[in-house]
Amino acid sequence: MLRRVQPGLQLDGLSYVPAPPASRWRAPVRSRGYSVAWSTGHAVMRSGVLQRRTDIVPHAKVQSLRVTEGPWQRALGLATLHLDTAGTQIRAGAPHRRRDEAERLGWASREAAAAAGSRSDRGSPS
Repeated sequence: MLRRVQPGLQLDGLSYVPAPPASRWRAPVRSRGYSVAWSTGHAVMRSGVLQRRTDIVPHAKVQSLRVTEGPWQRALGLATLHLDTAGTQIRAGAPHRRRDEAERLGWASREAAAAAGSRSDRGSPS
């Protein structure tokens, strides 16, 4: 089904980055299930230990993104990257990442969304 909805996306070919060890202090059990992967067209976030959840967000659909940190996360040097998509109620996130990693992923997503937007502008008639 994924091939029909998002042709060209190969989830098995992506390299997933697990949550950092400091996240175990914030989410001792759930942190084992957190991982993220970035491709040129999509952000993929996995979560869940017993029931696996995979959120796939096309960079072209990202409407807003933000990096947040609560008091516990700040003390541990962690933050959460939130991706909100245009036209749907999908809100994906990469919780408990290292603060610098969350900011880097946010900038990468912003640049990929801008590149995807410019590609779609070139293909549209004027």
